[in-house]
Amino acid sequence: IVGFLTYYEYTGDKAFIEKVYGASLDYLKLWEIGENNLVVHREGSWDWPDWGKKADMTAIENAWVYYALSSVEKMAGVLGEDKDISFITERKNAISKGYEALWTEDGFKSEDVKKPDDRANALAVLAGLAKKEQYSTIKNVLTTTKNSSPYMEYYVLEALCKMGKYEVAYDRIKDRYADMVYRLALLQVKSQADADDIFQEVFIRLVKNIEKLQSWEHVKAWLIKVTINCSRKHFAKFEIKNFLPVEEIEETAKTVNL
Repeated sequence: IVGFLTYYEYTGDKAFIEKVYGASLDYLKLWEIGENNLVVHREGSWDWPDWGKKADMTAIENAWVYYALSSVEKMAGVLGEDKDISFITERKNAISKGYEALWTEDGFKSEDVKKPDDRANALAVLAGLAKKEQYSTIKNVLTTTKNSSPYMEYYVLEALCKMGKYEVAYDRIKDRYADMVYRLALLQVKSQADADDIFQEVFIRLVKNIEKLQSWEHVKAWLIKVTINCSRKHFAKFEIKNFLPVEEIEETAKTVNL
């Protein structure tokens, strides 16, 4: 649902949100609000917030529902569906109140987990549930906790940038993808010294472009492309022409554990 709104914001395709609006609203109505002002968990065939066993299901689920409600609220505004605003506002107010109770001195956390989860706190920022005065604490969570899968890492990076913490986002990217970049460079140039130089060049380019990256979902692809380009620049410098095919490089990238 959040993606539906993003698509509209990039394309201006009003006909698209006219098609998905009703179904999106009906879907959100499936959730009930409990006595604690948080949504009642709905089990299903794919009851899985992300990989691993440390996911804060309560905090993640409520942040997603709130985020989706905000997206539907904006769609309603575009479509003039004023009759639905009261329901959306009531639900958002309830979840916001319930989510406040999840705040601790260490970040947002439910009883599902022992420590605040990076995914839950990132989604709280993106959904608008986190207050700016809480950003400093949340930044610490996103600096020290790295539970997210590569998919959910996209939202963590986006949250860091929304908070203006570009250097922290850079450090997370480097920590996650450093091994991949180095191995790809070494695979091509066959020299540790040259691979080190390419590694440094790739992340220098990342620093220069980090505020311009608009699709964090494609960070891995961006790094692969830049690594290939830097390696080929190295080849051109020394008039070397036996570089590896892109397909082989990409296959190697898939084998790197993230």
